Amino acid sequence: MANWLTHLSKIVKYPKKIKIKKEEFLIPSPNQIKKLMQRPKAKKLLSTQQILNYLEKKYKLKVYPKAFKLFLWAIADSQEPSFPFWRTIGPNGELLEEFADKIFLQANFLRKEGHIIIRKGKNLIVKNFQKKLIKL
Repeated sequence: MANWLTHLSKIVKYPKKIKIKKEEFLIPSPNQIKKLMQRPKAKKLLSTQQILNYLEKKYKLKVYPKAFKLFLWAIADSQEPSFPFWRTIGPNGELLEEFADKIFLQANFLRKEGHIIIRKGKNLIVKNFQKKLIKL
């Protein structure tokens, strides 16, 4: 995991509850997100919405979206090539913009696993992704 995430984990106790404008949010553990991202095996997928639903049900708090997106990016960016970040997709089957420069790498890995990637507007989408989602 990214060095700064490791250091941050030593300073901040995760999961952490924060309050913003009278609303409470959860900042999940980056390690917990990483473990969930590792669950899908070849040819299977996991959506960010599934991760959010899982965490929100477990902690009974809404996940703070900025922290979640930042952790997704950091986890994908800092892992060795064998870490299956590419199997995590957006709620509507879209490849994740949080993966920035790795989005085309994500598409290539998914194609190698037999997924069909289509363009829908400005997004790249996994065709029939719903049938390939794992259960958390």
